[in-house]
Amino acid sequence: IPHAQEWLVHFFLPQNDDCKQTKIAMARAAADLGTGEAERGIAAAGGASAGRRTLSEGDIFRGVIREKSLALRTDGAGIAEGDTHIALLVLSTSKVKLFILGEELEMTLSVDQPQGNEHRLSMEGKERVFNGRFDRTQPGWLRGTIAEVSRRDHDVSSFALKRDDWWRDHHFSNGTLIPGMRTKPRLYGAVNCGRFPDFCKRKGADPSVPKRFPQVRMLFPDEVRFEIYRGRPLGREVFAFAREASRAPGEVQALNSTDLQTMQTALPSLWLLYLQREGSSSSKSSSLDCQLCRSVLPVLRRTAPRLRAAGLQIGSVNCTAHASACRSFTNADGTEDDADGLPAGTPEWGTLRLVEVGSPGGDPPAPGGPPVRSFALWDQQLLVGDAGQSVLISAVEAAASMAELMLPRTAENIAQRSSAKAEL
Repeated sequence: IPHAQEWLVHFFLPQNDDCKQTKIAMARAAADLGTGEAERGIAAAGGASAGRRTLSEGDIFRGVIREKSLALRTDGAGIAEGDTHIALLVLSTSKVKLFILGEELEMTLSVDQPQGNEHRLSMEGKERVFNGRFDRTQPGWLRGTIAEVSRRDHDVSSFALKRDDWWRDHHFSNGTLIPGMRTKPRLYGAVNCGRFPDFCKRKGADPSVPKRFPQVRMLFPDEVRFEIYRGRPLGREVFAFAREASRAPGEVQALNSTDLQTMQTALPSLWLLYLQREGSSSSKSSSLDCQLCRSVLPVLRRTAPRLRAAGLQIGSVNCTAHASACRSFTNADGTEDDADGLPAGTPEWGTLRLVEVGSPGGDPPAPGGPPVRSFALWDQQLLVGDAGQSVLISAVEAAASMAELMLPRTAENIAQRSSAKAEL
C-alpha cells in the first residue's frame, strides 16, 4: 500500500496518567479533524467512485474487525475502541491481500451474481473466511461476518471496511495539481511502548525514560521526517497541532541571483524569503543539532497557499551559493555579515525576511542596490535562546494573518506609486 499518507501517532505507556489523558485528546482530535476529505475539493468528483458497489483491481479499503461480535455487519454500524484495524488491497478479480497486525495475508476472492442491486462476496484465507456485501445506506462501506474455515456456518466476528479513494487523482485539474488541495489522508495510530519497547526505542521514545511520555508525533513516511507535539494533553491543543502540521502544502520557489536581479528590475512585489545556508534544510547531520533545519521549508510550504492568496509571494535563497544576493536583503540592518551574506549571529538554519523587491515604474535600480524594503520577520535578540518550532509557526501564522488584512491596501499603494512614477 503506498506510503503517501500522514500519521498522527501517540507513543504511550499504559501506566502513565498523562498518556491516558493524551489518549482522550487524540480521540477528540481524530473525531474533529477526520482524514481530510473536506480539504480535497472534490465533493462532486468523489461521489461516483465512493458509491461504486463493485471491487476493481487496485482498490484499497480500510476498516476494522470486531472479534466475538457480529455488530459490524449491520448497516451504518460505527467503529469502536478495541476494534482491530485492517486494510484490504484488491489484487485481481480473484485475489485480495489483507493487512492485519503487521501480517500480509493473501485470500481468494469470489463474487456471487447480484441479487437485485446487491453483490455478495467471499474472501477466504487459510484459517478464516469473510462473507459480506456493500452497505445499503453507505455504499462506500463493505460489511460482513467472519467464520473459521473449519466451521463456515458459524459466524464468530464481523468486519467493516471503507473504500479508500485517496489514490484517485481527483486533486488534479488538466494534469496540474490544484493549489492547496489535500492529496494525502490524515491517519491516526497509537503504539504501546510497554509492549513494543525495542520498536519505540529505535524511534526515540525509550520506555526506560518515562519523562519522554506521552509523546505525539506527526509522521510523514514519504518525506522520512516527523514533527513532535510538545504541548499539554488537551484535545484542542492536539487538534491545533495536527491541523497545522498536516495542512496541504504549496510551493516555495527556489530563487537564484539571476531571478533576484530580474525581480529588482520589475514592478514592486512583496515576498516572504527564507534565506538559508547550504544543506540547512536537507542535511540529516545538521538536523541532529539544529532544531529548525528540517522544519522551516515544510512550515513555509504549508503556509504558501494562504500567503499567495493574500498577494504575498514566498521563496527561498541559498545564501551559501548566492551570498551577495542575501547580503543585499540584510545590509539594511547595519550589522556585520558572515561568509553567507547573513548578519553575524544568524542561526544555523538561516533567517526569514519580509521584502519588497522591484522598482516603481520598472526602472532598474542602482547596481547592487538593495530592495525597496527589507525587514526580519522577528528580532532574534528579543528571544531567550534559539527560536523553536512553535515560534516559527506562530510568526508565519501572524505574517499570513497580517498579509490577509493589509495586502489589498498595500497592493493599491504600490500601484499608485508606480502610476505616479510613470507620470513623472
